[in-house]
Amino acid sequence: MINLRYYQHETINKVIEAYKNGVNRQLVVLPTGAGKTIIFSTLAKLFKQRTLILVHRDELVRQTVEKLNEVWPESDIGIVKAKQNEYQKQVVIASIQTLSQPERLKQVLNENFTMMIIDEAHHAVSKTDKSIIRCLGFDKDDQNKLLLGVTATPIRGDGTNLREVFQKAVMEISLLTLIRANYLADLIGISITTENNIQNIKMRGGDFNRIHLAESINTKERNQLIVDSYIKYARGRKAAAFTVDIQHAEDLAALFRENGIKAK
Repeated sequence: MINLRYYQHETINKVIEAYKNGVNRQLVVLPTGAGKTIIFSTLAKLFKQRTLILVHRDELVRQTVEKLNEVWPESDIGIVKAKQNEYQKQVVIASIQTLSQPERLKQVLNENFTMMIIDEAHHAVSKTDKSIIRCLGFDKDDQNKLLLGVTATPIRGDGTNLREVFQKAVMEISLLTLIRANYLADLIGISITTENNIQNIKMRGGDFNRIHLAESINTKERNQLIVDSYIKYARGRKAAAFTVDIQHAEDLAALFRENGIKAK
């Protein structure tokens, strides 16, 4: 049993109220660590509709399943990923990577989903995301359907407006608000300067081209600087490193281990 925080209750109530008032393409903006997955899992439980939950990386599918099971243990969950094609379940969790394949998207077209939830919804204005939203009929003002996007970063680097997809941000709460309420830890920022230049890396769908970005920043010198900085500023503390891709993660973890620090 998960006890919801006050702002999670408030978010859920605002989504329901907005839907009753005709807003069927909604955006929720909450900082990282605020429990967005708990919120949209609770909404899926309350609405009890045929629900499609989209995440932006295959590895997030399993995490979403685990959190949904915590919130709604009796839910009927299916996964559409790799060799799994459980698209006939009540709640289906899939990655954008998977549904961007025409043959996989075709499988869910006739499943009559009436609720779509998009995690990391700042990507929703990309060509791939918009195509999936349109194909499944969630791009229209249809009160029989609810499109809900959740994100911590509503302002995109390329300036694209999320209003191309969503009618309204029904809930916005800042990082500072949750820090002051003691729900999130205060931040201390340390900036490390590198010699890498990413200004000439091409953009794709509003984000850096991942292959070119990896070539630029997954270098022995830069990774060693990361390890040295961890040793200098945070040795002995648990840390999470966000990398460009799996290979970058493996290379960085290996370098940590070479320096006597457990990492995986």
